[in-house]
Amino acid sequence: MGTFDISSAYTGEWRSGFHNIRVRYNSNVWSEILSQDFADDTFFSLFDKQDGSAILLRVEQLDGIAAMTDAMIEKTLADSLKKSYPDYRIQQRLYVEMAGHSFYAVDYLIDNKRFGAQIVRHAFLKLEDALLILLLSWPSEAVLLEPYQLPAKHAAFIQGLQLVSDTHYPC
Repeated sequence: MGTFDISSAYTGEWRSGFHNIRVRYNSNVWSEILSQDFADDTFFSLFDKQDGSAILLRVEQLDGIAAMTDAMIEKTLADSLKKSYPDYRIQQRLYVEMAGHSFYAVDYLIDNKRFGAQIVRHAFLKLEDALLILLLSWPSEAVLLEPYQLPAKHAAFIQGLQLVSDTHYPC
């Protein structure tokens, strides 16, 4: 299945003043939860109150990121997930093309007390001196669309995401 044109669905927008990141999203589906935009730590998060789906985009400056392996980063992110969901189960590891870049990703199955079984995807991209992280969650029974292997509303978010490898200049 190819991409689909949903440009008219983008009713919300967020841009980083420090990084070359622009996010367009459907504000009828997603509620902005929190955003912070600093040179060394930027994040933007969305939540869907209907089913507990969420998106968190983060850019964190990290010295020595080039020397860190995918496994090291995966473990660090998994350790933070384990604090809230100690019984999580790894579903798959994959590379996913998003916003013109290949992200390493790990999908976990968790039991969300309010929303039931959910998939949490930790996807990340190593940049020159920073780590770009996408944390995505959705109900485990959701239908996934190619090429992102995500539910439709998450795929629409990814289609509205603009970034470049050098994240230090505004769009």
